[in-house]
Amino acid sequence: MPNRIYEAKVSVDRVKFNFKKTLTRKEHAHMIALKKAQSSIDIAIKKTEIKDSGEKDDNLLKKVKVRPPTPVYLGSR
Repeated sequence: MPNRIYEAKVSVDRVKFNFKKTLTRKEHAHMIALKKAQSSIDIAIKKTEIKDSGEKDDNLLKKVKVRPPTPVYLGSR
């Protein structure tokens, strides 16, 4: 068999362009909204990482809430 059979001639960039071209307006707007939301989430995560980097590990134990004991019913016996 000739070598040209084994060579790929499909351009991936062209396929990606065609995929973006076939999205509807609603899908395109949805993708933009998702990217905007992801960027705001990333910013919030960075802010909390900066904020948490200054705290000590001892403060983490203070934040843990212990569940109170379960009440026991001592009904009529």
